[in-house]
This record gives sequence, structure tokens and C-alpha cells, in this order.
Amino acid sequence: MPRLSLAALRERIARIEQAGVSLAEENRKAPLGHAGADAALLGGIAPGALHEIYASERDSVSASAFAAILALRVARPKSFLLWVRQDFTAHQCGQLSAQGLFDLGIDPERLLLVKTRNGAEALRAASDALSCKALGAIVFEVWRQPKSLDLVASRKLTLRAGASNVTIFLIRVAAQDAMPSTAETRWFVRALPTPDFVGEWGNPLFEATLARNRHGQTGAWAMEWNCDARVFGEIPQNPRARLSGVDPRPHPAEPETPRRSASR
Repeated sequence: MPRLSLAALRERIARIEQAGVSLAEENRKAPLGHAGADAALLGGIAPGALHEIYASERDSVSASAFAAILALRVARPKSFLLWVRQDFTAHQCGQLSAQGLFDLGIDPERLLLVKTRNGAEALRAASDALSCKALGAIVFEVWRQPKSLDLVASRKLTLRAGASNVTIFLIRVAAQDAMPSTAETRWFVRALPTPDFVGEWGNPLFEATLARNRHGQTGAWAMEWNCDARVFGEIPQNPRARLSGVDPRPHPAEPETPRRSASR
């Protein structure tokens, strides 16, 4: 997971741009695999657009995982993923985990990490990178509501993404309110607990609310990311409950067992 300065990023982009992509690849929507979400998105995530992901500080790991998964779905095979991140976000929420990304299906060797001092630097790095048509996707992560990331900046990101057909996912961690933007979609994400019947560890589970969708319906879904098949799906129900008709919920008189989080 190489870490790059802005100068090194521009040099790396120049080399990556030598690779070509077909028109069909550029215009294809990326289905998530979850029937309800894909129906609302009219087939999947639109490429060459700005997509926003909001999460509380507590759910920042889930937001990063969700953004990484969307980037994986939309990116071409063997393409590079650029991740632009404020230092303060890493300080508050922790460093990205190469093993965690690998478990989700992302090759850490094809991830370029740019760390910036503030939101303005992060915006500049992400904006510069949008000129590289060979990038698979960009994840742009900021803390709260940087003044530089206003409606004008959002519009510029949208125009650049459309011109290069590079998809950019903007993670807003601990933002108090949704900010005006030109985003194609806006998601609110939080982790869901692993069901008790799954065992020690299961696939990542998300509550994903699509609050803005410029070309389709909105909605909210409980989603499981299948790390092996690399698609979203419905959260599985207790197979014992399905076969026997037993109510899987705890009896009101019984204390509910604490659940483990599967946010990564």
C-alpha cells in the first residue's frame, strides 16, 4: 500500500495513463449484487460520477469498508485504486488495514495512499487525480465539513469525474449534517452486528441508507458483503429457524446476548 506525495502521485498518474480502456468499460454501471439496491440504482453504481458516504465517527470503519467495496465493484480488473485521506481522520479513526482491505477483496499492492494535512490538500489531491483516466476509482476521505469542500468544489469534482470517467467516492466522517452537493448518490452507513448463529466471525454486514439518488429511487437495506463471491446480498436468516419455525428472537424474559460487530 504505497504512500505518495502529491508530486509522486502526479508522476505515478502519468505512467498509469498509458493504459487504455474501452468505451463499453467506461459506460457500464456496476451492479452491487443486492436486488433491492440495484433496482433503486437502475442497474448499479454509475461510473464517472461523485458518490458520497456519510458515517458517524463510531462507524468510520464501516464507511471505509463500504467505500472500498463500491470502488472494487466499479473499478476495472487490475486497475489502481487511489485513496486520499486526511491525517486527522487517521488519528481519530485509525489507519487503513491492508489485511482488512485484502479480506474485502482488494489487492493492497494496487492501492495508492495519499495522506494530507487538511481538507484543502485532500481536495486538491483528489481533483488532480481525476485527470487520470486509467485509475479504477478514487476514495476521498475527509473529517467533518472542511470549508474548502463546498458546493462549488463538489460541482468541480463532478465535472472532472464525468470528463475522465473516473468514479470518486467521498467519505464524510462525523459530519453533523448532509452538505449541499452535486453527488450522484448519497449514502448513510453503519455496521450491523453478526447474528449469533453465524459463529465466531461472519461476512461484513451494513445498514445502508440511500438518501439521495439523482436517477432513481431512494431506500434502506440491510446488506451482507460476501467476501468470497465479492457481491452484496441479503443478510442470511437462521437456517434452524427457517426449518423448524422457531422464532429466532430472544424470549422477552431472557437477556439478549451481546453481539459482536462485523464492520471490517
